[in-house]
Amino acid sequence: MARIRQTARRSIRALITLTRFYLPLDQEWPAWPAEEGCDPHAGPLEGVEGAHSMRMGRLIDDPEQAVYIIDWSLLQHFKAF
Repeated sequence: MARIRQTARRSIRALITLTRFYLPLDQEWPAWPAEEGCDPHAGPLEGVEGAHSMRMGRLIDDPEQAVYIIDWSLLQHFKAF
């Protein structure tokens, strides 16, 4: 039986901030005025250095609780926020 060489994988810790907020089920997602091509849900965080992606979601256990999720690219940006 042939052996397969496996290289060690470097584990990278995810740098994520979660901000919970109340959002009734009948209310739409918050959006800010945005230029064409920009994410309307990013709002004031659009262009913040190190903010890799921003998204929103609802909690499964309590759908009226929502969360704003920000993925950071570098630890220094994460700590500065």
